[in-house]
Amino acid sequence: DVLFCPGNISPIIKTSKIKSQWVATLGPFHKEAYIGFKFGEKLILSLNKFFTYWSSVTSNATIHESQYSMNLFVNKFRLKEKNHKLIICGKNNIFYPDTKTKIENTTLKSMKKTDILCVSHFYPYKNLELLVHAFQEFSVCSDNDTTSLFICGRPAFQGYFEKVKELVNKNRLKAKVHFTGSINHDDLRVAYSKCKLFVFPSLCESSGYTLIEAMSCGAPVLGSNSTAIPYTCGFAAEYFEAHDQNDLAKKMIKLLSNDTLLNEMKEKSKARAKEVLDYEQASKKLDSIFM
Repeated sequence: DVLFCPGNISPIIKTSKIKSQWVATLGPFHKEAYIGFKFGEKLILSLNKFFTYWSSVTSNATIHESQYSMNLFVNKFRLKEKNHKLIICGKNNIFYPDTKTKIENTTLKSMKKTDILCVSHFYPYKNLELLVHAFQEFSVCSDNDTTSLFICGRPAFQGYFEKVKELVNKNRLKAKVHFTGSINHDDLRVAYSKCKLFVFPSLCESSGYTLIEAMSCGAPVLGSNSTAIPYTCGFAAEYFEAHDQNDLAKKMIKLLSNDTLLNEMKEKSKARAKEVLDYEQASKKLDSIFM
């Protein structure tokens, strides 16, 4: 009676009473996500986009994690609004304010309460080069020359990872920009809780689970104004123009010199995280859609 497909795509031909798909990845719908991929990989992304769209056309219920995603299908592609449902979720209850647990990651151990954190795997669309450029500008203009930047994530694109490292060395930031690689959830929870500012420069997100993790731990969030990021963080975050390193640097200087504002943002982060459903709550809401 019910066919539920959680991986973006469902069969185009409808053979059940209720056919539903969960759209969690919008990368193939944005040109930024194709940067750095080879022709064959770009072709796979294009096919993913094609099948996600056309299988949604024949679905009774297409589930979206952000209003941005839902607007893309309903407003831009003009699909039937009644067949599209919104479940704002992604909260994992292992993330909460925690500054007491000891960090195991060797590099991350040196993080101070005055430092900046970014959590992102190394894909070109994550916009990490712009973050490094902005941090260089911040370091030159700011009175606080002790602030470091920690980037947590695996080098998914080794070539891009090397490019970002080369940029760090070129700008003589090796002592201030630290790459931790992938880290476990306990270390990540403490890093979110401890950092003075969490920066998320991505150009393309369907929702942004790391944003929800950061807010759950009470981290002040500075995110790009691109795709679903403003929909995910809402009132809780400050935003910068996604392609403007000067705007990012100015916002970093503004926030890191204002502890009162940062404390207000911490409370806003925790308040916004409470509005996001955890996975058990999301499952119950999904059940109600099918019933």
